[in-house]
Amino acid sequence: MMHAGASVVWDDTEDMDDMDSGFPIDDYESQDQYFYNAVSAESSSSSGELSGFPSALEYAADSLLSPFFSFGAPVKDEFLNGTGFGFTPSPFGYVEEHHQFSFQPPPPPFAEDTTARGLDLIIDGQPAAEVRTRTPSELRTFSVSARVVGPFRQLGTAHCRVALLYAPSGSAPSEKVPKEILGGTKQVPVLSDGTVMFDNLAISESSTKHKEREFVLRLSVIGVDGEVLARRETRPFYAYSHKKVLQRRGSVKLRALSRSCGRVSGGDSMHVIGLPFIQGPALSIVFHTPYGDVAVRPTEFFSESVLFFDLPPLPIPASIIHSIPPETEIKVQVYVSNDGRSHSNSVDFTYIMDSPAEMMRRARI
Repeated sequence: MMHAGASVVWDDTEDMDDMDSGFPIDDYESQDQYFYNAVSAESSSSSGELSGFPSALEYAADSLLSPFFSFGAPVKDEFLNGTGFGFTPSPFGYVEEHHQFSFQPPPPPFAEDTTARGLDLIIDGQPAAEVRTRTPSELRTFSVSARVVGPFRQLGTAHCRVALLYAPSGSAPSEKVPKEILGGTKQVPVLSDGTVMFDNLAISESSTKHKEREFVLRLSVIGVDGEVLARRETRPFYAYSHKKVLQRRGSVKLRALSRSCGRVSGGDSMHVIGLPFIQGPALSIVFHTPYGDVAVRPTEFFSESVLFFDLPPLPIPASIIHSIPPETEIKVQVYVSNDGRSHSNSVDFTYIMDSPAEMMRRARI
């Protein structure tokens, strides 16, 4: 039975499509043989290293490199749903046995959030990180709750509406889903105490059918004259039709990196081999370093087992760069995440400290 205002196109093939999408094979010799055979541990060597630089030259190097190595402040990772990650302390606490991120990122600030005339909307009950789609034969619903704060009675608040949008990705804001796939009661009254409850929402298509994009819900408080008095968006969530889809997203495994070491200034073109990599806005390669975690976006999605990317600089605080001797080796671990929440096994990688001359040269490039 459908609720009023819940005109939704149900896709009877949703579960079947995801079930037929296949599962990762363990025969790496049969996939991307060329790239796997090309993997070798490359060691970086340097020549003509200089030592005993005058203090003036060190000062010049520090001035040139300060913008390049200023990693002390939190940075905004454009890949993991716009969440800001500070390098100290690292947000990626992990349990090695289960390979699960132990942190839950806070809701990111959305450009579409609005308030008016002292009125605000606070979302108390967020949707789950993964929401299962419903089918014509099986009812699968989820709920969202909020409360209106401020003089909503005096402003003549009438009701609250909910709409489904694509989640923000990097600098791109949330955007409207072109197809109506959100069902349930999407307009409810604001109760006398300001509470709002959407308790029978349902989604009819999975993220797989939308290029692996996650969704958000936009809640809007509407006045008696139709004016939007307050608006907020929920945390992003992933829609799935079958548990095996989630298992596949979270079961990514790494086999090798094309290089075993690189310079702290980064920039080298590399590729990683593993399975299954799922192309989508949450796919990232994470470098777990002593100075914090760096998540980078693949430069090319070659296949489900090969990703190309540029080596990120090691996030050494500018205040300690010159205290680390040249050619110092700094061990890090590399992971891949399909969803920003779970990640693969780790592969070791070594950063090698540049000489002052090399750092100056790279800073000028």
